[in-house]
Parts: sequence; structure tokens; C-alpha cells
Amino acid sequence: MPISPRLVVEAYEHQHYKGRIFTIVDPIADTAEIGANDSISSIKIYKGPGFNASPNYKAIFYEHTNFQGRRLVLAPGFYPNIHEIPYNFGEVISSINYSPAANPTPPEYGTIPIIVEIFRDPHFLGQHALIMRDVS
Repeated sequence: MPISPRLVVEAYEHQHYKGRIFTIVDPIADTAEIGANDSISSIKIYKGPGFNASPNYKAIFYEHTNFQGRRLVLAPGFYPNIHEIPYNFGEVISSINYSPAANPTPPEYGTIPIIVEIFRDPHFLGQHALIMRDVS
């Protein structure tokens, strides 16, 4: 019988999808079993072939084994750095589960967490710009 997971998780050892990749389709009570204990820093979550059977499915990442401790709930999307706010969950994941009823940890995929308006001149005068992501 072919597998048809609702979600496919690609967990990466380093930020920005670098390092070892761990592909997870079933709940795992102890990420040490796959060599990923406390070493996940970025995540990609894809809708799997069975997603339409339960389109509200989310991936749940737990701080401790056996689905215990703090949790991070993520909807399908790309999360390049789970060390940063609002997640603050890098390198602590010890178990992974799935649920159709879990509320995602904000912001969801596509949300802009902060907007900064800058001005060329003092007293909010002159040319101005909006910054919505990192600028070098």
C-alpha cells in the first residue's frame, strides 16, 4: 500500500536549510532515533498526498521526548530560522507529531512580523521608506 502522508517535514540541521536533512512523515517520539535530537534549526513543511483528507493538519514540534514540554505548531510553509522571534525554538526539538486541530504558532506562513518606516531627515521629514525584511 503506498504511503500518503498529510504533511511531509524536511528538518535541517542548520539555519537557512543547510546541513543534514531529516525527512519526517510519521510522528516520532524521540528524534534521537533518526540522529536529529536537539539539532533542528530550519524547517520546510509540504502538503503531502493525503493533505486534502484533513486540510487543517499542522506539524507539532516538542521540546522533550514523548511529545512533552513546550511546543511549536507550524502550518505548511518554509521556516528558515526557528531560532528567531517569534519561534525561539532552534536546537531543542526532541519529538514531532501531527494534528488536525492544533492552532499554529504565529506568525503563519506569509505574515510580515514587523514594518519599520525610516526617514532621510530629522523630525520625520524628507524621503521615507518602509522596511519589511532584513536589509544589508
